Amino acid sequence: CRSPHPLAYGVMFAAAGLSGAGLPYILDAGLSRFGFERVLQTYAAVILFGVGSTLFFCKPRATVRTGSAKVDFSAAYKNPIFYFFTLSNFFQGLAFYLPGLYLGIYAEELKVGQQNAVLLLSINNLISVVSLIVMGWTSDFTNIFVLITIPTILAAILGGGLWWFANGMLILTLFAVFFGLFAGGYTALLARFCSVLTYDKATNAWLYGVFACIRGIGNIAAGPIASTFINYLRHQNKGESAANYRQLILFV
Repeated sequence: CRSPHPLAYGVMFAAAGLSGAGLPYILDAGLSRFGFERVLQTYAAVILFGVGSTLFFCKPRATVRTGSAKVDFSAAYKNPIFYFFTLSNFFQGLAFYLPGLYLGIYAEELKVGQQNAVLLLSINNLISVVSLIVMGWTSDFTNIFVLITIPTILAAILGGGLWWFANGMLILTLFAVFFGLFAGGYTALLARFCSVLTYDKATNAWLYGVFACIRGIGNIAAGPIASTFINYLRHQNKGESAANYRQLILFV
């Protein structure tokens, strides 16, 4: 079924990725000059007033509804595809943000320089912008299972393989490009997950909330898992080195 929502979600999330292309440079400069505490306080203020102020421009519902819309819960728990989407979403949430958190640190372990480490994060975010828009657009007329499977396999093989064998800036850059391209657009598919399961607007909105929550759980769980891997190898290797990230790379 065709719907404008997947492309709209892709464009919306792409805006976040676009800001992420320049944000690493701003944060790096701020951390060097003002310190961690001041930068976090400033960033929180920007989010509060910059994003919060836009709420006043949001329009209310186009029509006033009487009564309450009923959610068809059976569209989820009675459909095996719902569980497939849920597991896919959870595991992608576990892996997706880890390169963004550790790629810069890993690059510094390879002695490529701090500026190059920041550049890698910027490249990854910028490529994700393209991926989000393309994935959101193509999901409207392409089999959703194809869009889940092929990019995920390519992200794992090309992205993970390049990260594992990376020994300098060139291969790390290729990793940032391929991982951002094939894994970066996944979030735009959440709207299509919902429309595959139901046409009902109330149920569709509820399902999107469920998928966003499941992905968030994966994001939160990823941090402790990753730090456990790194700390274990750091203890085994008795110090800092790129080898401390081997288990993390395999996990991703």
